[in-house]
This record gives sequence, C-alpha cells and structure tokens, in this order.
Amino acid sequence: MKYERFSIRDIRFDGGKQLQESLAVVKLTWEHVPHNDMVPAMRPDVGCSCLATAFGAELYWGDDENQTCGVKNPPLSDVSGAYDLQVPPPDAGQLGEGIRRVRRFAEAGDGLVAVSLLDMAGGLNVAAEPQEAIEAFQEIMELMAPDVIVIPHVIVPLQKNPHEVYRRM
Repeated sequence: MKYERFSIRDIRFDGGKQLQESLAVVKLTWEHVPHNDMVPAMRPDVGCSCLATAFGAELYWGDDENQTCGVKNPPLSDVSGAYDLQVPPPDAGQLGEGIRRVRRFAEAGDGLVAVSLLDMAGGLNVAAEPQEAIEAFQEIMELMAPDVIVIPHVIVPLQKNPHEVYRRM
C-alpha cells in the first residue's frame, strides 16, 4: 500500500481518501513499531461540526487546505431558544455521511482495527458558547486551578505578569 498524504479538506469531502490514509497509518505503525501494546484504531471524520449541521448550520472553509472548517452562523444564538429547536433526523446534515463512514471503516478493519465514533462537538459549541457558559467555566476553573488564566478557547498557565500572556497571543 502506497502512503499518500491528503489535505484535511480532501479527507473531509472524500471518505475513500480518508479510509486510505487511516489504513496506511495503521499499517505503517504495525510495520515500524511491531512490538508494542498499541491498539490499532481508525477515526472516521466528517468534521467537528456535524451536530451543528444537523440543526441547519452552514460551514465555511478558509484558504488553507489543512485547516478545518468553521460554522458560519450557529443554529442557536440564544440559549433560551434551545427548547424551540426541532430534533433533526439521525442522518441530517453531516451525520448521514458520518454514519456511512463509521460502517465503511468497521468493514475495512475486519474486526482487527478499532473504529471510533464521530466527533460530535459539545452542546456549548453548537450553541455558540453563550457568555453565561463561558463565565461559569471560568468560575469553575478559578476554583479548581487558581494558577491558570482562562480566556475563551485558550487555557494558559499563570505567568508572573499576566499581561505578557495577552501580548503573546
């Protein structure tokens, strides 16, 4: 099997390329690290926003082929609207393709390679991380780890001068 690298975008849109790359990684690991306790595994992936797409979110891609996509507009902009969301069918958005990939990877692994489930992203991600959730997370982190500064999407160890952290970002 020839090992060919594909971009993040390639494997996101082409399950065959993703499977080919996953099988190559398992094979290379077995060949180059033969005496180990590794459990061979593959992870079918349709992106970390598949749950958001099930609720109607539209994705965007940047210019970099190796950068993951983002959500243009979250399907939920205010947590008070959560109860008004309709439960999508199990194959809505990217979920249908994701389910097909899980099945395809499992068949290709023939019971010898573990296959993980999809990266569903958390509910807070889908809800665009309302400010209240961010503040609650910050309060919890302050109690559990007082030597850590929490900035949304970033956790950094507290420096002698906290302003240095912001300058470096």
